[in-house]
Amino acid sequence: MNKIIPSDREHFLNLYRLYDIARKKWESIPSSEKLESVVETYIRNENAIIHKHGFVTFNNKGQVGQLENLFVETKNRGEGLGTKLILSAELELLNRGCLSAFLFNSLSNSQINQLYSKLGYDLVETGREVYKFTKKL
Repeated sequence: MNKIIPSDREHFLNLYRLYDIARKKWESIPSSEKLESVVETYIRNENAIIHKHGFVTFNNKGQVGQLENLFVETKNRGEGLGTKLILSAELELLNRGCLSAFLFNSLSNSQINQLYSKLGYDLVETGREVYKFTKKL
C-alpha cells in the first residue's frame, strides 16, 4: 500500500475505470481524456493511496481531510483491504496536519457504511440519498 506516484499512472487509470463503471458515476462511460485528467490530478497532488486491487482518494483543506473515493475490486472484498486503505489515507491526512476527516456515502450502501462506523466514523447528517460521516483523527 503506497501513496500514489507517477509510475502508478496506468494501474490507477485501470482501477479508476473499473470504479467509475461500478458506480455509474457518469451516465455513459467517460472519455479517456476525462479519466486521464482525473487520474493526473490525484497523482500531481499525491491524493491517493493505491494497492494492486484497490485505491482510496482524499484531499484536505487546512486541518480537515475528506475521503473521496474508495474502491476494492469485487474479488478482493471482505479481505480487509478497504480498512487498510482507509487507515493509510487517515495516516497521510494526519501527516498533513488534519485533526478530523469526513466523507459522504450513499444510503443504499449499508455494508460500507457499517465499515465506516466500525472504523470510528460518526454519522452526523443525512440527506436525501447520502450520509455524512466524520471522525477525529
